[in-house]
Amino acid sequence: ERLFDMGAKPKVLDKKGNCLLHYMAGYGRKDFFEYLQEKGLDTLLNHVNEDGQTPLDVARVNLSSATVADDCREVLALLKGAGATGKQTTEDDEAKFEEVREKKKREESVNAARSALMALAAQSGDGEASASSSSSAAAPAEEKEEKE
Repeated sequence: ERLFDMGAKPKVLDKKGNCLLHYMAGYGRKDFFEYLQEKGLDTLLNHVNEDGQTPLDVARVNLSSATVADDCREVLALLKGAGATGKQTTEDDEAKFEEVREKKKREESVNAARSALMALAAQSGDGEASASSSSSAAAPAEEKEEKE
């Protein structure tokens, strides 16, 4: 708000054609939505950036990111309620992006469990290796004694 109070222009686009609504949608910042509408950005509700994405598309794509998915879900509802449409994505894609995020989450859990198991195996393997090497070192000495 302060930037706008100082004269910043709300409808300025970045070098890739993104408007503030693209950023608001991408970061899931629902708290800015109403304010941006008051500033007249609802005219950019379906603005397409150089990647061919509207703010709604950006929010949908970010459903696959665990860090902002919950916030993007709320922004999606606001954008849809205001009449936003997607150019590259559909409502069916929302489920796919959610699925991708869940799959990543499962893979991270499996990888963490695998790493933990490998660390445990390495620890127990070191203990067995030390015990077996000390017992094999004693065995030849015993054999020598028996031969004499």
